[in-house]
Amino acid sequence: MEIEEVKAKVYIRADGDEKIGLGHLIRCIALGKMLAAHFDIYFFCFKCPISVAEEIKNSGFHFYQIDKEEVFIEKLEGNEIVVLDHYELDSSYQKEIISKSCKLVCIDDVHDKYFYSDLIINTAPGISSTNYKVARYTQFAIGMDYALLRPSFLNAKNDLKKVEKSVLVCFGGSDHENLTQRTVNILKKDTRFSLVNVVVGVSYKALEDLEKDIKSDDRFRLSISLDESQMKEIIHDSDLAIVPSSGILIEVLALNTRAISGFYAQNQINVYNSLRKMGAFISAKNFSIDSIKDAIDIYFSKSLKPIPSIIDGKSGERILTCFKQLEIEKEVSLKMATLEDLDITYHWASDKRLREFFFNSNPIGFEEHRSWFLNKIQDEGCLYFIGYLKEKPFGSVRFDVSGSEALISFLVDPFYHSKGLGTIILKSGVELLADYDLDLKVIRAEVFSENIASMKVFKKLGYSQKISDKNDKIYEFEKYLNTYA
Repeated sequence: MEIEEVKAKVYIRADGDEKIGLGHLIRCIALGKMLAAHFDIYFFCFKCPISVAEEIKNSGFHFYQIDKEEVFIEKLEGNEIVVLDHYELDSSYQKEIISKSCKLVCIDDVHDKYFYSDLIINTAPGISSTNYKVARYTQFAIGMDYALLRPSFLNAKNDLKKVEKSVLVCFGGSDHENLTQRTVNILKKDTRFSLVNVVVGVSYKALEDLEKDIKSDDRFRLSISLDESQMKEIIHDSDLAIVPSSGILIEVLALNTRAISGFYAQNQINVYNSLRKMGAFISAKNFSIDSIKDAIDIYFSKSLKPIPSIIDGKSGERILTCFKQLEIEKEVSLKMATLEDLDITYHWASDKRLREFFFNSNPIGFEEHRSWFLNKIQDEGCLYFIGYLKEKPFGSVRFDVSGSEALISFLVDPFYHSKGLGTIILKSGVELLADYDLDLKVIRAEVFSENIASMKVFKKLGYSQKISDKNDKIYEFEKYLNTYA
């Protein structure tokens, strides 16, 4: 008899209604689908339309309606990965979750508070870790490489078969500014379009007026609360989409559909500015009447550049890797290196696959390593840790301290590569520094440009990067600790 595998749990706390929109819930559903093969997904919502709750359940996820935040906090047992996608849940709320020994992931696009999360996901291009105030251990998944798209959009085959002179209008699930009506009024007078698809959500409050306005024009097709496959089809078939700089714009671009986009909310500005610079859409600025009209005229001018490719379809794999890493972090421990570690450290130091990234890549003999190793573990200015996964050594991290600075070095046994252990040992080592009476202000590292894996680790953990003044084949990374808790 086969024993069914018990999946680790991911608890998602997000809301959606006519005021805050449905974007948080939609991208969390996308996240859940990226993780579902490996994790058991639970949604906890204070506000959620019935239709979206049904979509969550139909996706195979657990759904709980809560009436106060204490209910969610009380559900936490300490072995969950918690995802927050919520502007109103502040730093103190994050600390409550951390105090339960849970791993915490924050999906964010406004960077307006101090974050205690283990991971921040911000899919907006042009954002960097320097935009955030975070804990020392926080790592980042930033940019379009981590786009939170549902499978239909993430894995779409983007052919160019569009319905000529067709346009899609969609301002999300609520559109409390009623930009749908404004755009429809413009399109009613613009006879250049042969088909106008208008999509609204269940939280749209001006439906009755909209239906009356388009009833007499047979070019208009109104759809309400489309599911994933229906939305994918209507975007795919449209030659143009008029949408805000939010999640739906990313879906439109993923399907190679031309877009007119702008912003009407603070959390859309970063996406708008970054993608506008890339030439990803025709700008409608703040969706004023004149801006929309001007953008439509540009679309018909036939002087448009090709739509840039910004989605590679691999963001689900990257995000799953991040969550798997968080899952195994509790199985990792660091211990100060002792003489008993001489043999294992020599095994790593003499491994050709690791040695090629050492600054001295020449083969090393045991006695030479022994002399170096003894010097390091006896040096009061060196903090040298061995990392263990389920009590088995997998790598090391070392801090050579000089005054207020520390030079960091780390390695992972090739047998354990591709498990995120490089990120874990580096962030765990930096956390351990707080246990020592050190007046450290900055941590630095030097990495060969060919060592792509190590460079990715430092970037994930928010280290700034520059080419070394000494050698253009070496990158220098640094993190200032006085901005971290």
